[in-house]
Amino acid sequence: TPKPSSAASDVYKRQVRDGAASTRVDRARLSDYDATYEDEALCSDVSRLASLHAAPLVSALARRFRARTTYTNVGDVLIAVNPWRDVPDAPGAPHVRDVATAALEGAVERRASQAIVISGESGAGKTVSATRIIEYLVASGGLGRSRKRESFERREKAKESLLARLGASIPSLEALGNASTGLNDNSSRFGKLVKLSYDGRGGERDVVGASIEEFLLEKARVSRRSRSCAQERNYHFLCQLAGKSGAKRAYATNAKSDDGAKLAKTEQAFAALGLDDDVTAFAEAVGEAVLCLGDGDAAAAAAALGVDAAALAVALKERRCAGAGTDATVSVTYEPTEQLRVVDALAKALYAALFGGIVAAANAALAAPLEEVRGSIASPLGERSPNGGSTPRKAGPREAFVGILDIYGFEIFAVNGLDQLLINYANEVLQRSFDDCLLKAEAKRYDDDAVPWDAVDLARCLGSTKVVDLVAAPPRGLLPLLDEQVKLGVRGADAAFLTQADKAHKDCDVYGKPRFDRDKFTVTHYAGAVTYDPAGFLLSNSDPLPVDVAAVLATSSKPRVAALLAPEPGARSGAKSLPQLRESTSRVFRGQMRSLEKTLAACAAPAHYVRCVRPNAAKSPDDFDAVSYTHLRAHETLRYLVCRLLLE
Repeated sequence: TPKPSSAASDVYKRQVRDGAASTRVDRARLSDYDATYEDEALCSDVSRLASLHAAPLVSALARRFRARTTYTNVGDVLIAVNPWRDVPDAPGAPHVRDVATAALEGAVERRASQAIVISGESGAGKTVSATRIIEYLVASGGLGRSRKRESFERREKAKESLLARLGASIPSLEALGNASTGLNDNSSRFGKLVKLSYDGRGGERDVVGASIEEFLLEKARVSRRSRSCAQERNYHFLCQLAGKSGAKRAYATNAKSDDGAKLAKTEQAFAALGLDDDVTAFAEAVGEAVLCLGDGDAAAAAAALGVDAAALAVALKERRCAGAGTDATVSVTYEPTEQLRVVDALAKALYAALFGGIVAAANAALAAPLEEVRGSIASPLGERSPNGGSTPRKAGPREAFVGILDIYGFEIFAVNGLDQLLINYANEVLQRSFDDCLLKAEAKRYDDDAVPWDAVDLARCLGSTKVVDLVAAPPRGLLPLLDEQVKLGVRGADAAFLTQADKAHKDCDVYGKPRFDRDKFTVTHYAGAVTYDPAGFLLSNSDPLPVDVAAVLATSSKPRVAALLAPEPGARSGAKSLPQLRESTSRVFRGQMRSLEKTLAACAAPAHYVRCVRPNAAKSPDDFDAVSYTHLRAHETLRYLVCRLLLE
């Protein structure tokens, strides 16, 4: 086989510097490459390819997939192609365990916190990769020894218990936070960060803490009464409860006959996680109440929640307002559309609070095996944080952690709303971190080897900060502008938000307007242009819930339900418009992203990256659909190569 010329790489380098590099896959170029560079395409590290552009990259991944090789390196980045089957490990080949081992050694031997970022589109196998990393990390270490030096058998038993509970946390949270979509039967509709802490004393790989943090559950899915296709469904847990009831439910119209049987598996996962029967009964009661609200059965919802049926019915139909010039209050009946919004807002708020409560309970359950061995932990896991997640215990001064981030992938649908904007914003934040982290690592290698190089403005070359600023930078970012409309109450409007956004960003090269639909806007993300429909943005951002409704829930005879939506201290009912929640959805999410960025920044650089790839849409173990290996997937993988090329 003839050796390829480096001319293609030289051309590509110039294209990168000029901003004209293409990552699209052309069928003719791909076929030509397959015929010419067969041996080279089988290499385990595609950064060594002589020609660095999309076609040879795709060819290499396709050939390795057909050879039943799941993993491929791109320098320090691991690509994991979903094999849709069990594939035996090949000795000496790249593996996700290599990433876990490198992170573990950094946390234990250098006592530096490590981040493992797992990304990819829906159905690419992110959860499987995260699960294998967690299993390997727990199995590779022991549990911290107490001062009384507990027996080996007891520590091994605790380690097995922790591994079992971590394993059970995956199907438990998947049941509550995953749903079937047009792209994936088990799509994660939330992001999570799993932390395993190590003290590294004497070089021992002792786990001294474990916790889970969650990000942005897609609440809008809860109250959606119509679905765009048969594959689009509500969360698995709600569909399972609907299947058990055997009746058609408005919030779960696509529930299947076998969903009821799957509820037993979810209950088993809860038990394996260490959740007691009371927690399981509480979760099912709240889930049933959500379904009843969708059916318009306030009485049944009240019974499930343990509140007075008449009081809940009144709170859902009318609001109390302060009378003019008096201390008395008057009742104002909601309009039919407004009443429907109140019901949906309650359903979404209940389910989001339930999800956060189960995450907190899972954190408490993960702490139990460690407490048995090491005694009382300084700060117990499982306390609720203001954003609905959980408060992990405080790490000791000498502790380091390995954080495994499994977050939703970039989304482009026929209709894209606020949820898609937030999800794609999260991906932009992580992409910026990816660009900065890897370029700095490459620059350090050049400096360590005393190789001269010119400073590179990565933001100019890759545009990784433009979209982040467009979406979130105050005061004129899209999300701050949206919050301003929320503050206006009934005077705020989606159309007014769009008008302000168009005016503020008319000269921005990553913001635009569709040619034939001026009521929408387009954002040019790193993975492609996405058109967003702002209709419903304000409602999704505020999720208005009257204080009267929250006050009714606070009277529940069930303590867990009473604590779910307790009004803030000093909160007053009687506002002339629907009182808003404490913070908007976008504001909370931006806070979560800032916290996540700080967590990643506190970890050793560079982070460990696993890019998951879905080889085909049909879930076939034999097909790698190379031509439909889209701009998104090729571009994501080439970012690292571009970083290296910029320095070269």
